[in-house]
Amino acid sequence: MSTMKLIAIDMDGTLLNDRKEIPESFFPVMQELQKQGVQFVIASGRQYATLASLFKGHDEHFIYICENGAAVFQEGKPLFLDQADPSVMKNIVKDLRKFGKVNPVICGAHGAYIEKGSRDVIEHVEQYYKSYQIVNDLLDIIENQPICKMSILDLHDAEHHVYPYMKKYADIFQILLSGYEWVDVMNVGVNKGEAYTRLMKRLGYTSDQCMAFGDYLNDIELLQSCKYSYAMENAHPDVKQAANFIAPSNEEAGVVQILKTML
Repeated sequence: MSTMKLIAIDMDGTLLNDRKEIPESFFPVMQELQKQGVQFVIASGRQYATLASLFKGHDEHFIYICENGAAVFQEGKPLFLDQADPSVMKNIVKDLRKFGKVNPVICGAHGAYIEKGSRDVIEHVEQYYKSYQIVNDLLDIIENQPICKMSILDLHDAEHHVYPYMKKYADIFQILLSGYEWVDVMNVGVNKGEAYTRLMKRLGYTSDQCMAFGDYLNDIELLQSCKYSYAMENAHPDVKQAANFIAPSNEEAGVVQILKTML
């Protein structure tokens, strides 16, 4: 792996431990690998502002695949931004209002938008969206701003509640279960793996020069995009099948353990 050039790392369940903390041992190892010419990519369903805040003081060292691949940022500027059809997004918001008991979050390049919700809802949104606004009507936002993704917060178990309901839009959008409480709605073909592949081509690297770590279903394409793909020990069974290797769990700082073998 001496020719390794690019390493993509998911956040929740992968780099972060169960307390949502970055292992202290990560940054010294990262810096040593950067000296060897390795570029690090953070690949997450979170927005850019949230990711940049987590890596405050180190932000310039990363490229960010955000919003599950719908946007890619470097040094605060978007490299890629995939825009969704506003008319269909508006129809989905109207449909979800009838469905009830879920909260759509509209994601743009520089912020997220949500209508008023309970304190529990806002706390969940704040965990993933540092830059967000509470607005009166999401339809107005969709009408006037480029939108790259809709995330649907379902506190009643997304996999068995809103996720099956949203399958009726699968011929128009990609409907992705991105966490226990989250479903993402994006253009077909948008995912972390496609964004990572575009980034490889932009930088002139092959898949044999790239590595990736992930744990959940929204990481499968990411892991399939490169040779050195690691599913965490705590990963979903389908993710383990998609990966070429298994890393120790996120609670054991498994990402750092693997990176140390490259020093």
